[in-house]
Amino acid sequence: MPVDNIETASAALDLRIGVHDQGRRPWPPRPAAIISIAVLAAIIVFLSVSRIRERLLGGTAASPIRSLAVLPFINLSADPAQEYFSDGMTDTLITDLAQLGSLKVISRTSAMRYKKGGKALPEIARELNVDGIVEGTVQRSGDRVRITAQLIQGSSDRHLWANTYERNLRDVLVLQDEVARAIAAELKLKLTPQEQVQLRGGRAVNPQAYEAYLRGLVYSRHEGVQAKRTSLDYFNRAIQLDPQWAEPHAQLARAYDWIAGTGGHPEFYPKAKAAAMTAIDMDDSLAEAHTALAFALLNYDWAWGRAAREYQRAIELNPNYSEAHHSYAELLMASGRSNEAAAEIRRAEELDPLLPALRVNVGMVYSCAGQHDEAIEQLRNTAQLNPDYDVVYSALGVVYLRKAMYPEAIANLEKALDMDKDDPDVVLDIVELAYGYDAAGRKKEARKLLATLEREEANGRDLGDIGLYPIYFALDEKDRAFDWMEQALKRKSEALLYLRCWPEFNRMLGDPRFTDIVRRVGIPQ
Repeated sequence: MPVDNIETASAALDLRIGVHDQGRRPWPPRPAAIISIAVLAAIIVFLSVSRIRERLLGGTAASPIRSLAVLPFINLSADPAQEYFSDGMTDTLITDLAQLGSLKVISRTSAMRYKKGGKALPEIARELNVDGIVEGTVQRSGDRVRITAQLIQGSSDRHLWANTYERNLRDVLVLQDEVARAIAAELKLKLTPQEQVQLRGGRAVNPQAYEAYLRGLVYSRHEGVQAKRTSLDYFNRAIQLDPQWAEPHAQLARAYDWIAGTGGHPEFYPKAKAAAMTAIDMDDSLAEAHTALAFALLNYDWAWGRAAREYQRAIELNPNYSEAHHSYAELLMASGRSNEAAAEIRRAEELDPLLPALRVNVGMVYSCAGQHDEAIEQLRNTAQLNPDYDVVYSALGVVYLRKAMYPEAIANLEKALDMDKDDPDVVLDIVELAYGYDAAGRKKEARKLLATLEREEANGRDLGDIGLYPIYFALDEKDRAFDWMEQALKRKSEALLYLRCWPEFNRMLGDPRFTDIVRRVGIPQ
């Protein structure tokens, strides 16, 4: 798409999510002194109890802040359409702070859920399990940008630090690093030499490229293939305007990965690899680029070892990058390294506690390791928090199947299918339900669903990467099942990576055809 037409193509997607409450209550005024300073001083010396002194002076010593959430910065520009700019500035500040290994920083996907305001800071701090909150405002006027940031003790809503920074838009990357360094200094963090370099890596940037990059970031956070494709246009425009700036290449790789995997277009994986490698050549310190490369290496090339090393490198560079922990956990799960997978997925959940898809995958990691009761508890809690999220019911159904709790399994699988009936991926729900019917002894119903899918396939419907082989295996029609698995191999189906999580995995290894497929996929033994 020509870059001049980006605005027209993206007009249907609304970037303005809402306006955060801009009002903050003032710090309570101190009561008037009742006794003289001399008498007060004498009492303090006499008692020599710091707790009483703090009460008399109106406060308590702030406890150290070792975990932090950056809430969405408020757009103070006259134009509400500049919302993307303040959101993008929030995003990049989170990324800068997340690189500090001694500080836990909540992922932007959880932090952005508080954009509309309405909750007190102590409540937010409790929900995210953090010590501190960073709030701020962004005001843009022409080519000037002003940021005001403030650090607040989460439990007490106590202001610890605030400052205002202003730069030309060309120096906005330097400005962002300056804010991150100031917060790190206020927290008295001991930065490693690598972290010091990372927070002094700001460079001059083409202002139009920066604007395109921020718009791309916002679209890349929206669900759906159309939003991701729009983000590609913006990232490519940023690259055209500033070819040596690494971040747009890294984000371009992430968007390609999403379209390739979630969007069902594996032909985008080579583009993701190329963009990620370009970003790494320009700046090896970008965790996003290493994670995007790892994702393509695993899901397209089935290069397990290389993918694992790239994930490890990403986590080394940015210990707070939830996406890297999450994806690495899935690799470990598929490899049969259950304890390591559980540790990584729990870390990802700590950093991004409000992301439903991540919470579901925590349950699936437990289940793949055989910890089905823990998986059910996790998934039921997720369903309570996100009752409209159909994926959680599908996951619950699968786990109940693995425990041979057939009524519960079928109830959840039927619910997922009913909620998901208009989704293109509904085939997977039908396959899982048919598998459940067969496992529960309801073979007529399983056969009926299978017949429906076979008719639709005959009429030209694409049944997706998984296809019908789980049903054929369940019905003991192995020849037809292996035919389908060969098709899945040709399509580079990502589902084949997780064969080790099949309850039948060890038993199926007795069939040389299955063993050969496991070998070709490269699943570690």
